[in-house]
Amino acid sequence: MTLTKQTEDVKQYILDQLDDNIGLDQDGSELHHETLNTNYFMVYTNEAKQWLNDSYSEAVEVVQEWETSNFGQVSTDFSDAAAVANMFAYVIGEDILSCTPVNINTNRKLNENTLQIIKLFVKHYN
Repeated sequence: MTLTKQTEDVKQYILDQLDDNIGLDQDGSELHHETLNTNYFMVYTNEAKQWLNDSYSEAVEVVQEWETSNFGQVSTDFSDAAAVANMFAYVIGEDILSCTPVNINTNRKLNENTLQIIKLFVKHYN
């Protein structure tokens, strides 16, 4: 995947969210939603175009594959760079957060220690 810079940016965004205690005292199953779906990763179209740059079509492929696999259809407007960037961040963020040994797919509340463990694994995600 040539989206290395974009993946690193998403990883850093997640780490920033965790540093701000996003997810603390919330169900583990909500962590992905809270970190990547309650705020926009990218807001402005021009910013998103620059960020995706030559990797725009590859990001579209990642999103198409994920949406087809999960929903059986594609719903992202690929003419909207901000929508592509945000959905790409959501998809890659799911992969990044799944690298942790902490079962975040539970209704157990996340505490400070759990967030620290998650941060450690996110930092080392490749």
